[in-house]
Amino acid sequence: MWIFLENIKKTLSDNKIFLITLSIGVIVTSTMMILLYKNNNAIQTLSNNGLIITDTSSKEFEPYVTELSSINSTLKDCISGVTVNTKSASSILSDDLSKLSALKEKVASTVVANNETPEIIPKLTSCIENTENLYKYCLEVLSYTSNLTAPETTSQILVLKEACNSSYAELSPYGFSLELPEDSETFFDNLIGYLNTIDKLNKQDSIKTNQYNAYIEKLTKCTNSFSDLLEDLEPAIKLIRKDNRSLDVILDDIKKKEDTLTVIKNDFNYSSIPEGCISYYNSVNNTFSLYSTYLNALKVAVIYEKSSSSYEDNKKNIDKYYENAFSKYEDVKTSFESLLNSFW
Repeated sequence: MWIFLENIKKTLSDNKIFLITLSIGVIVTSTMMILLYKNNNAIQTLSNNGLIITDTSSKEFEPYVTELSSINSTLKDCISGVTVNTKSASSILSDDLSKLSALKEKVASTVVANNETPEIIPKLTSCIENTENLYKYCLEVLSYTSNLTAPETTSQILVLKEACNSSYAELSPYGFSLELPEDSETFFDNLIGYLNTIDKLNKQDSIKTNQYNAYIEKLTKCTNSFSDLLEDLEPAIKLIRKDNRSLDVILDDIKKKEDTLTVIKNDFNYSSIPEGCISYYNSVNNTFSLYSTYLNALKVAVIYEKSSSSYEDNKKNIDKYYENAFSKYEDVKTSFESLLNSFW
């Protein structure tokens, strides 16, 4: 027995380095297996929490998004030069509303195969409903051209169109790039031009009373004050950035414009609105709403740039915020110009 133990001791001593190496190898291998297991679990947890969206979870909704895009593309057949073919527009809009209703039912009856992105259903439904609202309004104004008021309809179309674009953008995180086609944008622009023309013709036949003239005088004062607020701040922002100055001056200017807008709105608070002027009242308030949206979007863009390490390091994202803000500024100008053209 003693000789046997001595042989084992001698064997262990002779192979000490091998045994140490083997032990280290076992420990390293075990550690790597544990870390790999934990990492896989972490990825699965992120996926289950919706932070990682797989293609499978969104792919089943692709036909619905494609169908919505296809419906929007039909508006190109309503265009006639720089105006619209009202007969075709009424027919196509009616057909599209039926298609949108059927599409909404299909989306509502969809059973999600997994629970990774259940929120995509209400978001897609919102896209369809906002499109319905826009199409219904366009069909309505085409059906009652004798009673239309261009300033109100122009601003309302822009507001409804903005609601569509905003809801479409909410599908972006799920891998869907949905937006109104260029031909659809042309249709809405032409429709606004058509409504403005009809409105002017209708207004030529209206009898302007003293009360009406007094209201127009007050409206003119309001629009003159508001006109002073319309300023393209993009050149100023670029100059400040070039001179490496603080963007706080832009934020201060935005605050002043917000305060001035409040004063203008209060001054325009007319207690008695003459017959035929309710459209002006609605148009002014819709324009004010669009302007407030623009100021808020610009404020977000400026604050985002201020929070970035530098403009050049985050140029793509910063520019995206500014492009969004300045597109809303264009909507304000369109709505305001429509208002001015209606009574000047």
